Amino acid sequence: MLKKLLVLFVLASSISMAHLKVGIYSGVQNNGQTCHVRIKSVYYLNNQAHPLNERVDIEVNGVAMTIQHPPIISSEKKMAYFNHDMFQGIIPTQAGGMALELKVTHATRATHDEAFPTEFHLIQHVYKNDQRSSLVCVRLQKTQ
Repeated sequence: MLKKLLVLFVLASSISMAHLKVGIYSGVQNNGQTCHVRIKSVYYLNNQAHPLNERVDIEVNGVAMTIQHPPIISSEKKMAYFNHDMFQGIIPTQAGGMALELKVTHATRATHDEAFPTEFHLIQHVYKNDQRSSLVCVRLQKTQ
């Protein structure tokens, strides 16, 4: 009986974690053009349901990457935690790096149950000549 209660507690705890729904989210850029991000899968490293283990496989502009809640570490405050309102990822390119920052809001702030993407920033940085560009997509809505 105790084992069944423990299993039920673990399942209930993982359900209350923030989850993005798989699908395509569309928004608009400042110039009025539409933009999209595809959330391909959401999972936890080592099957341990904890926000620091949460990974999201995405695709934007034909580029695939894995994003996660950014860790926040403060040696002065002796704290290790994360930003629950955002996912970030970065990949190398031939001349620098490309990053994606996905901002989210939550259905219920207290439990952080379901996360809804609100905007994303796709950033390209060419280190050699310090060229920087970004695609900003706001007002995301689930379209598929």
